[in-house]
Amino acid sequence: MSLKNSKFKNNIRLQQISNNKSYMKRGERNKEAVILIQEALVALDYFLPRSTLSNGGMDGDYGKETTQKIKLFQRNNHLYADGIMGKNTLTKLDELLSSISPSPAPTPSTGKSVILTFDDGPAPTAALSNILTILRRNNIRAEFYLLGREVNKNQRAAKSIVNQGHVVQNHSWSHINLATASESRVYSELKRTQDIILSATGVVPTKVRPPYGAGGWKSHPDWELSKVTKNLSLKLENWDIDTEDWKRPAGLGANKLANIKKQLQSHRNQENLNVLMHVKSSTARDLSHFIYKLKQWGYSFADPI
Repeated sequence: MSLKNSKFKNNIRLQQISNNKSYMKRGERNKEAVILIQEALVALDYFLPRSTLSNGGMDGDYGKETTQKIKLFQRNNHLYADGIMGKNTLTKLDELLSSISPSPAPTPSTGKSVILTFDDGPAPTAALSNILTILRRNNIRAEFYLLGREVNKNQRAAKSIVNQGHVVQNHSWSHINLATASESRVYSELKRTQDIILSATGVVPTKVRPPYGAGGWKSHPDWELSKVTKNLSLKLENWDIDTEDWKRPAGLGANKLANIKKQLQSHRNQENLNVLMHVKSSTARDLSHFIYKLKQWGYSFADPI
């Protein structure tokens, strides 16, 4: 038996494959074995957004999506890309799964925590699904500041955020600068967003993060925005740490991480820090490594307040 992963070893169906006595292909009826394959693909960042159930598990359906991801895995590893889980593909999957870096070694805690927050969702929905998968794997609850117009178009995606235990908040309807808008426009932007989030998710947001942070800083308040948020029982909330994940090169690469670390260290007297990110594919791509670095730097993850 050449398999290294204990879950693979303990599954008779996958043992058959590793012994070159069988294979799996689209339509496979052994749901337990398919779930193990799906979980392995997700762990290696071959995300399966449509196969993720509302409870965070995998659906065990060896259908079109799973076949496509297996083909992608095969191409990336110079295997024949037929979407079939044979001995060579399973052996490579098992090898890479076993080589994943373990959780960072315990480091002296800073005694500080971070809250991960994401703006501009729920679209793009593929990026959102990837982000939710990573958060679930790391047992982290996050806060999502949603755009009303995007919730209106992607109500199921917005609902999936709540289903997976995260918090949804208001980020305006159309991402305008609320500090320069009229009072009536500010009210419309926030009230419409409150209504659509409630309709889509069953949750009433309690906070608003104004686009660009405009009008939401205590040092530069906007009286019309303050008046409207008070009337709607919304708390203005900006951020402590700006990852600038949207700036080129987009994502959370080495230079961004160095800047983030400096920002974290500058908040010497603050124990809980709000970290701003965005629902973007580049952020989803780098999020696992960013979480690893935060742990390595001695930060824990707090629940949204």
